[in-house]
Amino acid sequence: MLCSTSSTAGSRSAHVKVTATPRAPLRVVQAHSVWKTAVSFETARLTRLIVTRQAIKTTLNYLSETNGELHFFLHNYVADNPLSLDGRVDPDDWLAQLASSPLLRVSDPSRSSVPSAAALAAVTAGEREVSLRDAVERIMGLREHIAAEMREELSQSGVRAANADVMRRALTKSTGEVKMPEV
Repeated sequence: MLCSTSSTAGSRSAHVKVTATPRAPLRVVQAHSVWKTAVSFETARLTRLIVTRQAIKTTLNYLSETNGELHFFLHNYVADNPLSLDGRVDPDDWLAQLASSPLLRVSDPSRSSVPSAAALAAVTAGEREVSLRDAVERIMGLREHIAAEMREELSQSGVRAANADVMRRALTKSTGEVKMPEV
């Protein structure tokens, strides 16, 4: 017995294949709704890299307004260890390396996020430290948020709708250029 069904839940479709023979038990196999292509690994890697870079930029912008000390150290780390699009550095490895950085002592009281006499005293006494792990946690949270936004945007606006628009414009352009012979 071979039975194949398909159901749609939201915008994703799931296909289920049920097989059974007289001697073999009933077996249900759930197929993927989206088949992986030969370049899907590269696409996923590049997407994760772009999302991570955007999260870093957003975190730096936020820290420039709220935590000057952490912004200073994260900015320097990004400058010394760039996360380039050419794929030489994996974004997950980059984040793990950043998260494993030791605590850094603040030596410039003017970079304190709370400029006060107590902050100045803590910096001059060498008691103020910055943890880059805090920045990594913010980056990872933003990375999840940006990825969810991208997924939502791609599903709402739809690549399918964009493809249809491209074909419509191409057909309009090509039929507009064709001259009908005069009779």
